[in-house]
Amino acid sequence: MGNLTLLGQVLHEEHFRILVCISDLQNRVCGEAGERAFDPADEQERAEMQDLIHALDRVLEHHAFEEDVVFPLIRADGDAALADLLAREHTVIEPTSQRLRVLAAEILQFGPGDGRWADFREIGQVLFSQMLSHLEKEEMTIVQRFDRLLDAATDHRLALQHLSSRLLPAVAGGQGAQR
Repeated sequence: MGNLTLLGQVLHEEHFRILVCISDLQNRVCGEAGERAFDPADEQERAEMQDLIHALDRVLEHHAFEEDVVFPLIRADGDAALADLLAREHTVIEPTSQRLRVLAAEILQFGPGDGRWADFREIGQVLFSQMLSHLEKEEMTIVQRFDRLLDAATDHRLALQHLSSRLLPAVAGGQGAQR
């Protein structure tokens, strides 16, 4: 991955962070760990659930950037079918992410009872599988392509634009993208 453009590096890093997050989620909802419900008294578990909520917000921001900036570049390069496929995958992943986010917030507020933990585990496993496949496609078909799609100045400008858009909600105290 040493030959990535700046924008490619930024998106690759985001993909890696998403992968780590969903892998941690998968580890928590499967097997013995999944059998043990979320403990609202455990500060570490509370922090991990809050981190998950923030990560899911960042996924929506990431998707918005790809749909607004990256997919049009792919279409302009003559691969509308790929851009359309990835956009369709976003329309599947986003409701799953939003449902998991709602469940996580409810579990933080009310605890894991009333079937919330079972639903959280199920949705978490679904999101893991959706996201893993999607990230792999984007890494292999988009991130590797920016050197052909973008001149150095455009690559730099888009990378800075995306990085600054990620910082603004945090600086302003925002809660992430609402799509």
